Amino acid sequence: MGAAFLGRLPAGARQRGRDPKIIHELNRHQHLPRLAKAYLLTGDERYSSEAVAQLNIWIDQNPPGRGINWQSSLEIGIRAISWLWTIFPLLASRRSTRLPRGASASRCSLNWSMFTGIRRSTAVPTRT
Repeated sequence: MGAAFLGRLPAGARQRGRDPKIIHELNRHQHLPRLAKAYLLTGDERYSSEAVAQLNIWIDQNPPGRGINWQSSLEIGIRAISWLWTIFPLLASRRSTRLPRGASASRCSLNWSMFTGIRRSTAVPTRT
């Protein structure tokens, strides 16, 4: 169950012939709302379990502000939307107790620092 997400592509990789497009597309998590919808339509906990597992694995493997997944505010925003469309439908699931930090069975409140981590990213130069 779950998946591995690449989060360690160094800044400037595109200039060396590596295109981060595929990494960005996978890490947008646009497949997760479909798992949540499948759970809503069928009530099958396997869909909920897989979505929750993938969210938690991604969070564990991608600390805020580190790696390619925190370099683009656009990508962070798309991922946030996917997560919201995933988490809210799963709140009724028995697996909701295993939702990522900030989510509970009664309400969902995503940890804002996860989405503003781009400011602390070592890959993004800071102005002094």
